[in-house]
Amino acid sequence: KFPTEVEDIAEQAKQEAKMEATISKLSRIWSGVEFVFEPHKGTSVMLMSLKEEDIETLEENQVQVQNMFASRFLAAFEDEVIGWQKTLANIYETTTLLAEVQRTWDFLENLFIHSEEVKKELPDESERFMEIDDDVKAMLTKGGEVRLVRYFCCEPGIYQVL
Repeated sequence: KFPTEVEDIAEQAKQEAKMEATISKLSRIWSGVEFVFEPHKGTSVMLMSLKEEDIETLEENQVQVQNMFASRFLAAFEDEVIGWQKTLANIYETTTLLAEVQRTWDFLENLFIHSEEVKKELPDESERFMEIDDDVKAMLTKGGEVRLVRYFCCEPGIYQVL
């Protein structure tokens, strides 16, 4: 008597179940992804990065979340999908900026810490870099303590610190 309505309800349930499974998968994946740590020039300072496969997973997951926004069945999971969109964007932006900060810090460290000539020629800048050096090392230490990408990248204020 109501085949169209039954089909619509069944389709909605199927699509919502698919979305729920994707959200669960995102949570499962990103609750376990850790940074890779490698020593900086033989020191105790550990540089942080994402594995290549984790970068690929991040990009794939961002596409999956975007696709969920296109679904007409979004309403039931809208808050979770928006949350994952923000989380994945934070991970992408923070890890990208983190890589850039580490590269720049490494370059400047050679100038301002390992070069006596630069220290003499640019004493104010060298002193300022010493503060930056301490901040970068503190942030990397914190990353080593947190280890999990999702929690480090979504830490309030971490992007501003970088």
